[in-house]
Amino acid sequence: SMAKLNGILIWNKSRTTGYDLILGNGTNPVVTGLFNAAADRIKIKPGGVFIWLSPVDGVAVAAGASDVLKIDSGANTVSYQIVLLGRSA
Repeated sequence: SMAKLNGILIWNKSRTTGYDLILGNGTNPVVTGLFNAAADRIKIKPGGVFIWLSPVDGVAVAAGASDVLKIDSGANTVSYQIVLLGRSA
């Protein structure tokens, strides 16, 4: 398992209007620099891509403490692809 998360790439593969993916702050969020408050959200529209990179410092990943990335498609079924870039301590 990775000790540091250095990058996230999420591609919303849908081509249907309104089939958005919502990234948000779940319990124990993995990327506190992006999701500081419970109401923080990023919307990925159909065909859109979200990329976050922190190649030098990254963020620490610890089971149950800082490892949740919440992805919500609402009532729709949305296909997406996710790539996580990480490293050891």
